[in-house]
Amino acid sequence: CLAVLYNGVPRCGKTRVKGMREIVSQCPAPCGVKARIKSKEMLPSFLRVCKELVEEVLKKFIRAFDGPFRNVEIEIIDAGNCPKGYKRGDKFRFNISKQNELCPAGFFACYPYFRFLKEEKEQNGKAAPICVHCHDYVGVIYEVNAV
Repeated sequence: CLAVLYNGVPRCGKTRVKGMREIVSQCPAPCGVKARIKSKEMLPSFLRVCKELVEEVLKKFIRAFDGPFRNVEIEIIDAGNCPKGYKRGDKFRFNISKQNELCPAGFFACYPYFRFLKEEKEQNGKAAPICVHCHDYVGVIYEVNAV
């Protein structure tokens, strides 16, 4: 989703050009879910370029800023044997602007520790919380606990 949102590779100091707009991704499980992930511009071309130039100026002189400029949609194109019950045709939107939910960058930073903490709790009866720094520019620190 992030690759489609940012056209694959961010380019420092330059506006985002047309690039990766759609990919197909598959769950690594045997007969796993296959999804089409695609983006759609939210702004007309002229406004998008202006917005990106303002973002670059802010990054250079004040502080990094990254506002949503595309909507990213995930559509299930083959459900395989999904244990969660996803069906062909199910659609989801990638969270890029809801402030009351965990953002994708925060989830990406915390995700590797979920299984580790779960296994540690199962083996030792408890697991010490881990502080994880989000790799995004804001500098949020999450405390990840086993429950």
